[in-house]
Amino acid sequence: MKTVKTIIAVIACLMAFMLKGNAATNKLPINSLPVKAISFVQQNFPNRQIASIEKEMTDDCFEVSLNDGTQIDFDNNGNWDAIDCHSDAVPANVVPAAIMKIVDDNFPGTSVVEIDKEDYGYEVELPCGVFLHFNHQYKLLGFE
Repeated sequence: MKTVKTIIAVIACLMAFMLKGNAATNKLPINSLPVKAISFVQQNFPNRQIASIEKEMTDDCFEVSLNDGTQIDFDNNGNWDAIDCHSDAVPANVVPAAIMKIVDDNFPGTSVVEIDKEDYGYEVELPCGVFLHFNHQYKLLGFE
């Protein structure tokens, strides 16, 4: 009898965990995204469509996936926070010009495939897997 109660308790805990995980994000229609975010996608990714939008309840941000797999995180005001184009280049006009200059000078012929706004500044990923770290004044802090 004790074993049955234990099994039931474990199953109940697992179901509660699964339900909590599903409640952490909400799939949303396109009109729930801030207009500024929709405009950003249309201007910078004109040949791509929004495939899905999820609202993170824990970080209070929108996770947008485009039909080519690109992922963009937006804050509640529609400002981008992170862009991951995987193996494609992040549009050059999105990456701050000072960062692009450092990338072009030190890694000629390469592009930025991911950019994240961090508390300290920016983290940029290159196609070769190198990560560059910049402060808010676009000074290169280091790489890994």
